[in-house]
Amino acid sequence: MQSIKHTFHIDSPITKVYQTLTTIEGLSSWWTTDTIGSTHLGDSLYFTFGEFATFEMQVALLNPNQLVSWKFLGGNPDWDGTYLTFILSENEGKTKLEFVHEEFQDDYDHIGNINFSWGQYLNSLRLYCETGKGSPFGQ
Repeated sequence: MQSIKHTFHIDSPITKVYQTLTTIEGLSSWWTTDTIGSTHLGDSLYFTFGEFATFEMQVALLNPNQLVSWKFLGGNPDWDGTYLTFILSENEGKTKLEFVHEEFQDDYDHIGNINFSWGQYLNSLRLYCETGKGSPFGQ
């Protein structure tokens, strides 16, 4: 199995970063402006990227100010069975974010493209938390 991993720091309180990952307003401010659903444990979130795709994620784990994990449910068969996890910790006055998108099949040829896209969107998350202005899809 293949995984995508990114680790970086955000100059913003951990509570703000967690809120950005667990509210529709926060999620639509950094990933895609077309985000709907419920951010409660067990519920589904829908992230639409224009005519290209709508991803359905189930909120699989929540640990306030520490962890957010989603199970991919639909929208791209190549992502079936994958999990997206955001691990938060405090480090020298900043929020350390460890991101993992795991369980891609070994023969998934587009892992590099997805890794690059995640890098861009995670930078958008950082910008939103630090400045109030992200770069989500659709903006």
